[in-house]
Amino acid sequence: MVNTAVCLGALIVIQFSLRVRDHFFAAGCVAVAVVFSPIGLVVKMFFLIGLMMIAAFVVLVAAVRAHPVRNELEQVS
Repeated sequence: MVNTAVCLGALIVIQFSLRVRDHFFAAGCVAVAVVFSPIGLVVKMFFLIGLMMIAAFVVLVAAVRAHPVRNELEQVS
């Protein structure tokens, strides 16, 4: 019962922190919500692994967009 209450509280805080654009705090609350959620341990582990893969992909896309690869055939001005 307490785990479910903590999980629901974390979900409410996640919604509020996303509304005020505090994404780092929202990510921490997602971890709290997953840890205290009433789902099974194996499902929690795969969910966290999936979130980490998505985060790694987002960081990779941001890095590639920040430093685009130049084509060797382009003329240098």
